[in-house]
Amino acid sequence: MPLIAKEYLHALVIMLAPFTFGAIILYPSPTSLEICEAHGITTDSTQWALYNAVSSLFAIVGPPIVQILLKLFSNSRKKTLFTIAVFSFIGWLLNILTKFHIWVGIVMRAVIGVIMGMNAAIGPLYLVEIAPEGKSGLFGTLNQIGISVGQVFFNFVGPTVNYMILCVIGAVIPLIQCIFVLFIDESPAVVIRSSEEPLESKEQSDIDQNDLEKICENKVVNESLWRMKHMGSLAAGILTMFFQQFSGINAIVTNQAELLGNTGLSLDGSTQGGIASIAQVVGLFVMAPLVDKIGRKAMWVASSFITAVSLLIFALYDRLSLAGYVPLVTLLILQFGFGLGLGPLPWFLVPQYFSDEIPRKQASTVISSVNFVFTFITIVTWSSMKRNMTFFGALLFFTCIEILSILFGVICIKEPTKNLDDIEKIKESQIDNEEMTIPNVE
Repeated sequence: MPLIAKEYLHALVIMLAPFTFGAIILYPSPTSLEICEAHGITTDSTQWALYNAVSSLFAIVGPPIVQILLKLFSNSRKKTLFTIAVFSFIGWLLNILTKFHIWVGIVMRAVIGVIMGMNAAIGPLYLVEIAPEGKSGLFGTLNQIGISVGQVFFNFVGPTVNYMILCVIGAVIPLIQCIFVLFIDESPAVVIRSSEEPLESKEQSDIDQNDLEKICENKVVNESLWRMKHMGSLAAGILTMFFQQFSGINAIVTNQAELLGNTGLSLDGSTQGGIASIAQVVGLFVMAPLVDKIGRKAMWVASSFITAVSLLIFALYDRLSLAGYVPLVTLLILQFGFGLGLGPLPWFLVPQYFSDEIPRKQASTVISSVNFVFTFITIVTWSSMKRNMTFFGALLFFTCIEILSILFGVICIKEPTKNLDDIEKIKESQIDNEEMTIPNVE
């Protein structure tokens, strides 16, 4: 018996996709001062705000491209992942063109943003499908862990190299993935679909329609998401993404080198940010075994409360001129609280709101796109918020949003009424017409 099940080794290869996603979104943080100085702009300028945020806006285009690739490769996750890794390698090298002009850099960030969206789409889909029985929740969490590890890595490496070398390092990661993806298994869902065994025969298939009906309590209805009865659930799903992104997490993370650089501590801002990002990974590992024991509502409320308190302390640091270590400690708490629920939970919550296959997957696509839009808004408006509301006012605004998130969690977060993992496994063996499910941004 092997020391490590092959699914875990294959997951490490697939996790390089969310790793790349996390690295792309964080890249402006450790490189901000160097790039701004090279082009004669400031971190409060419109050009830098666009450079920082445009990747999140164009990431919306990534998931539809993944759907096209899946159709082109007969739903092969393996071939699609390989192709995305090639695109990622090229995208990182194109990002070096930032050297010539900031507007060229903005265009390249838009291009790599599309690639970021592609990595965001394929990672969790593949991870959940290769999960051993009973481990789909854990493997789903691996996607967020990959994002966080990518951010930690770039926070620590960023200060030691210039922004062009950091692009080369970013390109090496998908290059490694291109090599190792050749040795991993295809998704079991694709293997099932490609089987020539008739699904109607009980002797040739372990699952039939009666099994599906027994778990779902009714047949899958191929109805559209856009019906009045689904609007409440869709609104709740969109609100989870609103509260996730309007915690200000991405605005803070993509600017944390600057925010932490003036604390007076001996560590540079990026290194402090890397230390803080580790706390999110810890939060994710704490969340994974707890969410099924104490429930999604409790985890959401706890996460929102911790996030609100840490944002308030961060705001008071600026207003009251507290000790220099306060921002680092506060950011540690903020990242831990985010990883505890606000970060990963929306991707667990939304599917439970829809009992039917088509609306559930359409809803996942919609809220993922909304997530990227909210990310873009919070990042691109951060500089103007600091100017017009002051740093204290901006963080107080995010604090109020998270207080509302606590109330939202108490009133609106529902616990699952069905075993969604079992439903998905049965449907994967019977439903050939697939809609792509897209996952989280930090």
